[in-house]
Amino acid sequence: VGLCGPGGEAHLRPPGDQGDLMGAPKGVCGGGDGTGNLPFVENPCVKGNGKSVCNVCFQSEGEDAEVLMRCVECGLAVHQQCYGKPAGGEDWGASFTCRACEWGARSAACPLCPVQGGALKPAGIGGWCHIVCAMYLPETGFADADRLEPITGVGEVSKDRKRIKCSVCKTVKGAVVQCDSTGCKASWHPLCGMEAGWYMSMSEGDEDEVRMVVRCPKHPVEEEEEEADDPDALYCVCQSKYVEGQVMIGCETCDGWFHPGCVGVAEEDAE
Repeated sequence: VGLCGPGGEAHLRPPGDQGDLMGAPKGVCGGGDGTGNLPFVENPCVKGNGKSVCNVCFQSEGEDAEVLMRCVECGLAVHQQCYGKPAGGEDWGASFTCRACEWGARSAACPLCPVQGGALKPAGIGGWCHIVCAMYLPETGFADADRLEPITGVGEVSKDRKRIKCSVCKTVKGAVVQCDSTGCKASWHPLCGMEAGWYMSMSEGDEDEVRMVVRCPKHPVEEEEEEADDPDALYCVCQSKYVEGQVMIGCETCDGWFHPGCVGVAEEDAE
């Protein structure tokens, strides 16, 4: 999936002062009629400073950023790389009409979140979904990775995701992702998290796999990275420092690292 960002990694956060990250911005997700359903707004990502940001990566125009395209019908702002290529072409040209406006669906409701309008793409179920929602839910994806459409897997989204209240908009509607930090139960709609400025990043991992990291404000990713790089960090039940070249195994439940012998596993089995 192509997204704007330096070094092949997209840290998807709105620019500028984030204010109170534990609450949704006024008029986003939890506003409107009190149910989480928002009326369509012609440019949902125009912030108080008057600057537009991309409805997918939530970055604005800048020295290193791609120029924003704006839909001639609804004013939707997106980077071409974030929105996907048009059918049969490499770029959208001077006049850009978003896919929803092409089909008269500019206020379509996304089944994966409570937000109407925005950067929507056709879904295989005959409806419309936000690009951001499809990117971060593990069951969903894109049939064409260059065009970022149609969105697939909407009907496969886990029912458990649909039963959890969003920590941002406080509604139980759509589907949520959960904070990666061990033991944290904070969950949110991907688009709500993007709007609120919660940490969401995407980068290429091994064998062309996409690595995603989502964190609530209580568990900044920087803190855990610092702990991982700490030369004095202690590991395993024996509480010893890591030795270069020493075989260790990781627990899938607690993310801890252990010496095979300390947990009754033969070293040859660990490898």
